[in-house]
Amino acid sequence: MEKIKLNDKYIFDLNRLIHKGAEANLYIGTYLDMKCVFKIRKPKKYRNKDLDKKIRRRRTQSESVIQIKAREAGIRTPIIWHIDLENYVIIMEFIDGKIIRDEIMNEKLEIENFARLLALDIANLHNINLVHGDLTTSNLLITQNKITYLDFGLGTISEDIEEKAV
Repeated sequence: MEKIKLNDKYIFDLNRLIHKGAEANLYIGTYLDMKCVFKIRKPKKYRNKDLDKKIRRRRTQSESVIQIKAREAGIRTPIIWHIDLENYVIIMEFIDGKIIRDEIMNEKLEIENFARLLALDIANLHNINLVHGDLTTSNLLITQNKITYLDFGLGTISEDIEEKAV
């Protein structure tokens, strides 16, 4: 188990890396004695350091706001337990589900029911002008025949119909 100290207040236990992305790494760890997911945005060495910090801070904040608004609108998302803008970290609820991409590949998902649920949720998001920004089957979990939406990192708040259509 790796311990990381993000600032003077918090020490987190990170048990294992579960996903390495272009923008962030995801770890399973412990926060306040709860099993959680830590999304930690990585620095980009090719960027100017000050610009990189601004971008990572803005994206961490924007993603958190959109995910919280989506949840408030009744869309299933992980609960955000903590946001650390200084260290570009979002700590959220661990959801024990199956990635929909895998369920489709293994033919274990009733596609018509899934499509209906997805359409209703996306309509609800768009009605309050939230755009997921990266709606792929890799960013969706299925638990007890319900969809949980992950990774609002490319999400926006927009009235633009074309952004919603994408």
